[in-house]
Amino acid sequence: MAKKLVSIIIVNWNARKFMQECAASLKNNTLYPNYEVIAIDNGSRDGSAELLKQLKEKGLVHRVILNKRNRGFAAANNQGFKIARGDYIFMLNNDVLLEKGWLEKAVELLESDKRIAAVGSTLIGFNDRAKDVAKAHPRERQTLCGAAMLMRKSALENVGLLDEENFSPAYGEETDWCYRARNSGFRLLETTDSVVKHYGSGSTLKQMPKKGQYLLMNEHRLKAMLYNLSILDFLRHVPGLGLILLQSFGQGMTLTLLQSYWNNLGKIPSILEKRGERRKKAALARKKLGLG
Repeated sequence: MAKKLVSIIIVNWNARKFMQECAASLKNNTLYPNYEVIAIDNGSRDGSAELLKQLKEKGLVHRVILNKRNRGFAAANNQGFKIARGDYIFMLNNDVLLEKGWLEKAVELLESDKRIAAVGSTLIGFNDRAKDVAKAHPRERQTLCGAAMLMRKSALENVGLLDEENFSPAYGEETDWCYRARNSGFRLLETTDSVVKHYGSGSTLKQMPKKGQYLLMNEHRLKAMLYNLSILDFLRHVPGLGLILLQSFGQGMTLTLLQSYWNNLGKIPSILEKRGERRKKAALARKKLGLG
């Protein structure tokens, strides 16, 4: 029986070196026989566009979209989703190195239950070893990391695309999508059988001030919670938010963190509106799944 096509979506922004290494890692470590690679460049100025053209000529990338400006992580991924031909779609950051079996193991798990919307790979540091990852049964998760996440295309169509309006230019978009998927009745699992080495923020660390990055990460994390979580689930996250606040003292980021919270408080009417929209859409999605 033929394996289903997997569309691998990679967004690049001024990260030529990472993109080159990622493409080589894909070629050398992907045993799954049926996949396509779609690369979207977000208006890079470091020669990335030329590199992607070369990678396409060599067959390492199959389709390329070159944006004239940085449209943001969510919007660029959505461009890839819209032209993807696969039954499954793998969101993959370019600042990763892949371990053997990374894709087929994720596909196997996704195919084990039609209610699984997405499977997340286990992420480790560049200097860590895959063989040191403790093997465990797949774990149910509230959210998965978009650095390496396999999605069922039918679930994506049911839940909707990434929210490029409210999570621009980056951070929190996959968290929001995961919350929406779970509220729609889908499952999210993480597997230790698919291992990916992740550098982390390869496209943003050198191009965004540290405080700006920290502000966006925390503002969008909280926004995703306020958009999607029940009051009870949100209260369960309060201790974690408190821990982040304590850590911010040692990082010199307390004022920045409080600013991220304040930015959300100033948008309460809009947040309540978006929250209502998501609840209605999730109810419709649950009906389609036969969950009432």
